[in-house]
Amino acid sequence: MLRVLLARADRSLPEAQQALERRGFSVVPAPVLTLRPAHERVADRAAAQRLDQFDAVIVISEAAAELGLKRLEAFWPQWPIHPRWYAVGRRSARALEARGLSVTVPSPESTEGLLALPGLAEARETLLLKGAGGRPALEETLRRRGQEVTVLPLYTRVAAPCELPSPASIDVVVVGSGECLEALLA
Repeated sequence: MLRVLLARADRSLPEAQQALERRGFSVVPAPVLTLRPAHERVADRAAAQRLDQFDAVIVISEAAAELGLKRLEAFWPQWPIHPRWYAVGRRSARALEARGLSVTVPSPESTEGLLALPGLAEARETLLLKGAGGRPALEETLRRRGQEVTVLPLYTRVAAPCELPSPASIDVVVVGSGECLEALLA
């Protein structure tokens, strides 16, 4: 049986670990990042209050969905009809759908899949719910297309020290992102 070192953010680690174990792998979890809610700025509150003025809202991750909904619900006890909601993947969409929102999820479930959606291409103003940092491709591409993009940074990723097994006891290493790899190697 292959022993897999699984390096991910702490909140997404259990689900990924279970998926690998169901497929017969022996998993050594390495929670190398933790997500912390971002401090709310005045500009963030202003963006939340303007929710109905955006053509599109894009949710990048499960954490962004959960934290973003909590922040937006403070201003919107009932969701406005406008905007259209998009999620990078099904897991991100679940929290939105649980709150009664209709969500478009691209195929493939990726930034590139989102950018290929015709409805998103028609948007003039987009609200992007995400963590601080991350890949800039989505935001940059939307701006190049002429969209006004407002980013609502909802969390930060912080390296979390964790005990690692000896390299000889691991057959393969799986990392959840470039930031997880950086934290693992630090």
